[in-house]
Amino acid sequence: MDEKAIWFDQEIGIENSGVINGDEYQPLARSLSSHPFFFGTESKGSVEYRGQRFLNIPLMYDVVQQQLLLRYLDETGVARFIELEQSDVKTFSLSGNIFRKIEGKGYHEVLLDSSHVSLFAKREKIRNLRSGLVQYDWYQNYFVVLNGEWKSLRNNRDAKQIFDDRSKQQAVAEFLRNEKIKVSRFRDDQLVKLVRFCIGIQNKNKTR
Repeated sequence: MDEKAIWFDQEIGIENSGVINGDEYQPLARSLSSHPFFFGTESKGSVEYRGQRFLNIPLMYDVVQQQLLLRYLDETGVARFIELEQSDVKTFSLSGNIFRKIEGKGYHEVLLDSSHVSLFAKREKIRNLRSGLVQYDWYQNYFVVLNGEWKSLRNNRDAKQIFDDRSKQQAVAEFLRNEKIKVSRFRDDQLVKLVRFCIGIQNKNKTR
């Protein structure tokens, strides 16, 4: 662990740092089978907040309200959660899952990142009522960013249109067939494999 993080945790404490600044979190109701969070319990994570990086701190991510939450102890020793201002958050991680704030688009999970081609997932949950009971259902959108241009990735047709060049489109179509990938299943591992292939196409083209 970073020496600064160890010193921060043991000597300063999160309660005495500049990161404690925000509205107190008002939790949504949980159901017996679902919850509004990315993980059901708090996780040790990191956040880049107001230009500083805080490591090894207790975080939760309310996916319904798109709020990053920090647990801290108040002056009476009671554990509470505050909402970190989204405008001041650049990136954060939860148990190895890395999220980045995209201006005008909110928080996106970074599944793959390279200099020219990246893969992001927008993780959301929708609050529904079924037979009078609250249920939180996952809703996810995937995006490929090619040279700064965002492209939705909803199905195999979208995947083939990542590139404008017809020969590259044909290469992607063949790759999807050979690997038996169906983009609409929204499996992270398959989409990462697809985008890695696209990075290979892009790099091969640049070396010519």
